[in-house]
Amino acid sequence: TRARAAGAAAASDSAAPRWHWLEWAGIPLLLFVCFVRFDMARNGFAPWAILGEEGEMMAWVNTVLRGGVLSRDVYCLYGPLSIYPVALLFKLFHPSIWIWRVWIYSLNVPALFAVYALLRGLTRRRLSAFLGMLAVGLLCTSQTPAMSWSVSRVALGLGAIAALRAFLRSGRARWLALSGLALGVALFYSQEVGVSAALGVVAALAVATWSARARDRLVAFGALVGGAALVVIPLLALFAAQGALGETLDNLFVFPRVRMLGYAAYAFPSFDRGVALFLSGAPPEVARLTALAYFGPVALAVAAVVLALRALRGPLAGRDIALGAVLIFGALLFQSGLSRPDSPHLLFCLPPALVLLACFMEEAALALGARGAHAAPRAAAGAFVAFWLLALGTIGPIWTGSLGDCFHQAALTLTGRFAVRDVPGFRAFEIPRARGTCAPEGWVADVESVVRDLDARTRRDQPVWVFPNEVMINFLADRPLANSFPLDIWAITTDQRRQLVAEVERSRPPFAVFYVDAFLVDEIPNRVALPEPFAYLQERYVPDRTIGRWIVERRRE
Repeated sequence: TRARAAGAAAASDSAAPRWHWLEWAGIPLLLFVCFVRFDMARNGFAPWAILGEEGEMMAWVNTVLRGGVLSRDVYCLYGPLSIYPVALLFKLFHPSIWIWRVWIYSLNVPALFAVYALLRGLTRRRLSAFLGMLAVGLLCTSQTPAMSWSVSRVALGLGAIAALRAFLRSGRARWLALSGLALGVALFYSQEVGVSAALGVVAALAVATWSARARDRLVAFGALVGGAALVVIPLLALFAAQGALGETLDNLFVFPRVRMLGYAAYAFPSFDRGVALFLSGAPPEVARLTALAYFGPVALAVAAVVLALRALRGPLAGRDIALGAVLIFGALLFQSGLSRPDSPHLLFCLPPALVLLACFMEEAALALGARGAHAAPRAAAGAFVAFWLLALGTIGPIWTGSLGDCFHQAALTLTGRFAVRDVPGFRAFEIPRARGTCAPEGWVADVESVVRDLDARTRRDQPVWVFPNEVMINFLADRPLANSFPLDIWAITTDQRRQLVAEVERSRPPFAVFYVDAFLVDEIPNRVALPEPFAYLQERYVPDRTIGRWIVERRRE
């Protein structure tokens, strides 16, 4: 079935070259070689990342493996579709940090290929699509193996828009069904991406079908909603059957908003202050963060102005309608950067802006090289290209550093060594669930001693309370959580903190583990961020063993 969009949606559409089989085979292979970071899967180390960021994922997966239900039995920030595949991998293979890391890095391949597919539908040259994809890969693929900054989240939204673009070109409703399917997956993989992308796609489709017959418009939206329903309805039925429907919706769409209230609420970088600090000789990181904070918004604003001017001239072409969907998606997704404007979150929400920039940079480059063009358009195109190359240069250390890492990993992968690099001072874990990963020798020894101590003095069904946020210990020791908050710092309100204490009182873990060097989120001391749990720990537990920077505490009873 063909749903006829407005005639203008298909008119004056740029014709991209047909796909070549080398693109289908060569680009995924290249992405695998460069962006599946086997070396980092073995040698990557940052205490907060492994204990907290990776630990929370392991806590969710361990809950599922123990027969628990996400959201009902454990607070869960992301959709279950991001967690069930990891649980399946752990079922098929032995649970381990290494398998999780290889999985999250492997998602870079389909994610960046989705970016390439979108750009192939929006640009006229294969090279433009490739360079745009490369920019997203170098800037937005995180070295930290965590869901928080995985490019796979944003790529689901961009993939949905790529399918929308294919519909605008062909008129075949099956592309809208595919777009809806991608949106449904995104909604229960990373809800903020799913909602933002869905609003962009729906708005674009409304514009594209504005002049179409009512029946054709109904067919188009029916295909989109039908594709999403194939994912959404079975999952809602599953949550209801598990008795977790209300908790799931709360965890996905309400709880994350409340959680951000408990942090220090970073102020968005001041442009004037950033420039002043840079001119005064401040560290280059200050200027780089300021440039990064404004890079995305300025790119989105430029795209908005260009598309608005084109809309004033007449009906938008299908390509411009798809660009509008990317613009809306990027603008809504930027709430992540506004809520926490640090480098990881600013880079996380940057891909839509980079896609738009790649398209307009290509237009400017083609205008610059056009035969017979007047001097004024050439000068404007040249100034546009020069400005954005300069802007990319201000955040250069981010992508140049990532480029060096890609070359390093490619050399290891192509020679069959993958991750043989020995890092001075590192050694491999001997704990089965951490086997295949390395960390500083002394740090590994302490963690292994803590896990073995818990293994010797508790049963596998006995909970362990790790305070405040180092929940990876529960996974390594294969012990259930003492409360439903994987990270205690998630207990933001007074009622939530009291709930945490009440749950620990009910589960009565015989031991609590306190990490002396615990990362202070936004530099807020634990006794300030968690007054009730901190007081409860001091009241009900006494130090029993000190292992390096870890204290194993025994319950007083």
